[in-house]
Amino acid sequence: MAIQRAQRRGFTLLELLIVVVVISILIGLLLPMLGRMRFSAQVLNTTQRMDNIQKALSEVGIQEGSAAFVLQRDAGLGGVTDIKFLDGITPNPDPTVNPWLDVTKIHNFGFPWNKDDLLDQDDPVIAAPAVPAAISQGEPDAKQVGPGRRFVSTATLADLNPLKTVELMKLAANVLPRDDAMTVPDEALDAYQNDRSAKKGWNDAWGHPLVIVYGLFQPTVTAQAIPGPPPSTLINDRLKKASTVYQYNRSVYLAVASAGPVLITPLAGTPADLASIWSQTSLVCEASTWSSSSFASPPWSGTKLGKRVPAGLTRRYESLLSTPIEIK
Repeated sequence: MAIQRAQRRGFTLLELLIVVVVISILIGLLLPMLGRMRFSAQVLNTTQRMDNIQKALSEVGIQEGSAAFVLQRDAGLGGVTDIKFLDGITPNPDPTVNPWLDVTKIHNFGFPWNKDDLLDQDDPVIAAPAVPAAISQGEPDAKQVGPGRRFVSTATLADLNPLKTVELMKLAANVLPRDDAMTVPDEALDAYQNDRSAKKGWNDAWGHPLVIVYGLFQPTVTAQAIPGPPPSTLINDRLKKASTVYQYNRSVYLAVASAGPVLITPLAGTPADLASIWSQTSLVCEASTWSSSSFASPPWSGTKLGKRVPAGLTRRYESLLSTPIEIK
């Protein structure tokens, strides 16, 4: 009986080409998916770092009774930290510590950013006929939105200040290296400006520095002429009234920003980087949509992932911006 041997048949060139094409198609489908998965992981990592910074700053100064006071004092946020009523009437701020709040800077609030101006209401001096009804003594740019001298701040999140990022980040526990006051240079500042490791807590997951923006509320009066008591007495009255109507007379507003994987303006290792990163994040995440009313009706919650093609540019940028918090 004849034994038939099975003929062995190899792949033809056409079959090999088909296999190569199928594998190439699968790789083409999988690579973008893997890229998005990696990006999502980087977003999550960055969000956690931003949350940690906000949480750490909200816990600063708990033992001293006011986190806002410690942030204002130790980060040099402006205003007056040490207010002494020597005669029980006239405040005596120490000009060597800080100047009084500059209400011409929109990130400085004469009344809480997220509340109505209750300091001007029913004030016999402020409401005098010689004072225009549409002017808030707490903020020159405040907007009158109703009768009875009801004002709200016109500032948006985009108006907050990024230039105290390093000072604030130094106060957040376990973020920047501890600075040795006995040595030069400043280790914390050097690390923030020069160490672009994607694993460091002061950078995002793409190795770009995170930025902290702030606003400061502290009662004050504008520089305009007001008939009646001198400005020092008015300041004293507003400080006391703020404690009554708001239950506090200072607070700090904070948000954390990440420019994302690609920067519009390359880093230069200078303080100008803070402004450029905040400018990009503010634009991409539409920070101007967060206004005084947004605390009650927020346009987003948690950390926002913004996606936008800026005017005049051709590519889409992605940035991260946390919800602002108020620290008292």
